[in-house]
Amino acid sequence: MSPKRLFVFDRYRLDEQERQLLLGSQVVPLAPKVFDLLAVRVQNAGRLLPKQDLLDRAWSGVAVEEGSLTRGISSLRRVLGSTADGQDYIQTVSKRGYRFISHVRETTDDELDGTRLGIPLPPSILATAAVDFVGREGELVQMQDVWQRAKGGRHELLLVAG
Repeated sequence: MSPKRLFVFDRYRLDEQERQLLLGSQVVPLAPKVFDLLAVRVQNAGRLLPKQDLLDRAWSGVAVEEGSLTRGISSLRRVLGSTADGQDYIQTVSKRGYRFISHVRETTDDELDGTRLGIPLPPSILATAAVDFVGREGELVQMQDVWQRAKGGRHELLLVAG
């Protein structure tokens, strides 16, 4: 069986196959269309998606008003809260569309739990980032990258001070 594709951003994991958003090990409840909106946003992180594209992707083949999109985005903002630096995950570009602004990393469940190499993954650095490490997102991503390379068999050294 092939590993599941996951999208990791901030303290969250989006599991497309199971149609779940996870915060740590807790499932974050989302309505189906709100999940679809989030999945499209996460897969296109950093890109401005016009409102009509979002409507077409989340409500494929169904005629809906722009208000449905606005309500869905509001629901996502409420559920996700804000990033460690106090920003929304979703940026509104007036009259044009929306942009997901958090750094997103695509991975697999094998990489996250270390089963591929039989290595247990330590508690996620990124899962506690907003609580313990304010303003260190870049460094935390670097630490996670070093860990991923080490799990892949590369010799890595990481020094942490401060």
